[in-house]
Amino acid sequence: MQGRRSEERGLRQLRGRLRVSRLAPRASHLVSFLSIIPIWVCTASSPPAQPTPAPIYKKTYAMSVRDTIVLSTSLNLMGPSGQVSFSTSRSGCTVEDQGVFLFTARDTGVYQVFFESRSFGPLSIDTCTITVTDQPPSLIVGAPEVTADMGSPMSFGLTIQDDGAGVRVYYDLDGDNAADTVCQGAADHQVRFMKPTKNGEKKGVFTVHITVADNDSHVVADSARLTVYYRPPQADAGSNIIACPNQPVALSAAQSRDGNGRVTRYAWDFSQTGRPDTIAAVPDMAWIFDKPRDYLVQLLVADNHGNLSKPDTLYVSIMDDKPETAIDGDTETRVGESVQFHGRASSNCSEIERYQWDFDNNGSWDYSSRVHGRAAHTYTAAGMYLARFRVVDSKGDSAAQVRKVMVNP
Repeated sequence: MQGRRSEERGLRQLRGRLRVSRLAPRASHLVSFLSIIPIWVCTASSPPAQPTPAPIYKKTYAMSVRDTIVLSTSLNLMGPSGQVSFSTSRSGCTVEDQGVFLFTARDTGVYQVFFESRSFGPLSIDTCTITVTDQPPSLIVGAPEVTADMGSPMSFGLTIQDDGAGVRVYYDLDGDNAADTVCQGAADHQVRFMKPTKNGEKKGVFTVHITVADNDSHVVADSARLTVYYRPPQADAGSNIIACPNQPVALSAAQSRDGNGRVTRYAWDFSQTGRPDTIAAVPDMAWIFDKPRDYLVQLLVADNHGNLSKPDTLYVSIMDDKPETAIDGDTETRVGESVQFHGRASSNCSEIERYQWDFDNNGSWDYSSRVHGRAAHTYTAAGMYLARFRVVDSKGDSAAQVRKVMVNP
């Protein structure tokens, strides 16, 4: 009985010595420090025992303040009476799984953690040392000048070091003070410039801002120069067109091309306002122009990357659709002699359906034909006459012309 009490007293003394503490130059300081800071103890039950306890996996750790790390212990937790525990001068001790502890420090320094585990027989004891720092990350841009096609992967040769568990890297690729890409981890990331050109330029030069932030709110930044080749599409509006008013005019942008993608939008401006009157997904279309004049038509195309071309233009000349007339033949004759009149007409956008003559211009049509304007007439009295010629087209438009005829006695 006395031997058993002696063994239990020895175990209690051993547990009293287990602790986590800041390493200090003098032991007296450590005792004083621990006397005023509460000790936190986490205990977890465990399944059946295995024959031999194993030591902790790792003896030393390095971490940043306010990080959380897993202390990878393999101390024996088996057996119906098994338990594992450690003591700490700070809160942050939790048990996630068998023998796995999450360690969190809220202050910098060097810490030592004492573990104990027990299944059967005496306690198993192990220790590890944790160095906690609070330093900003460092950033080196190994490729300060980069050239790339829009949309292709690129890197800036970053070398990042940090004392914490992770960093975030913010890339402002076009220099507008807004992050275009955010990456996790201290790696040389592959990023892509995806902002398309809006004026058909072939390349753009930008100042890239790279910012690294750790989980301790430390920030470091640097910059690089980026040259981007867009390879925008090329618009082709086709050749100039002559057409009639109020009739569909066929337009085609089928010859438009894109070097590194495909054309997906066709924007046509018919009114010279600088804004498209219509945007289509296909190259061919028809448009109606109502007034006779020359129209400057502008075409812009966009590709599947969002790049916009430079404009291409063509002229659409809308003709006057009214008929035109001309008169040939005699201008002088005698009473009783036959006079030949030759009236001609043309129309750009319609057919001539009626040719008419009023030989004395009295408002009554003396001659009418659907075929031609050739006619003859004999005057019975001398004098100066006005012979009126008129044509009417298929749209109902008309044109007229007057010819003087001198009739001698």
